Amino acid sequence: MFGKKPEITLDYYRTDFINQIIVDWENPREVNFYNLKGKSIAISFQAELNVNILEGFDFRTAYKYYNVKTDYTSGRLDRPLTPKHRVFVNVSYETLRKANGTQWKFDSTFNWLGEQRLSSTYGNPIEYKLPETTPTVATLNAQLTKVFSKSFEVYLGGENLTNEKQDNPILNSENPFESTFDTTFVYGPIFGVTFYAGLRYKLN
Repeated sequence: MFGKKPEITLDYYRTDFINQIIVDWENPREVNFYNLKGKSIAISFQAELNVNILEGFDFRTAYKYYNVKTDYTSGRLDRPLTPKHRVFVNVSYETLRKANGTQWKFDSTFNWLGEQRLSSTYGNPIEYKLPETTPTVATLNAQLTKVFSKSFEVYLGGENLTNEKQDNPILNSENPFESTFDTTFVYGPIFGVTFYAGLRYKLN
């Protein structure tokens, strides 16, 4: 690939739980804790690819499949707020360091999360009912660094450049003392794009 030898890693795990404390949010009015009665299974598969495309230019990507099912009192369900599919991509580039120590560095990371099951809001009034699953979530972070010497550098970056933002992370947030007030449905970023800048100085 591009004249370079890639590194490929594959991992597969299956875990069958025989004793587990279950946290049950399926009743929107209460949280129940009890011992597992039945099955609880976690299946995980991950594939990674790392390759140095050009001198100083690295590319990394990974895909993860994570399937967790548990027997609740209401039946066998996917674990809430656990995406089955995840994708990670990272691209980084560094120029050759000059004799005086100057150099440019760039790093960018993309994360994508598939749909996640939400615990049941069936018993809520219609205005406080949520869909069964979340939308997908995609975020992009990037940082540019200028190295002036072995001891001094300046950086500029941005987080969540896709401006992914969950509109209502708290259910019925305007009425914190009502039974439909719920903070357990946060599945993605609650703030939009964030930019930052700074400097690093290393003491010898």
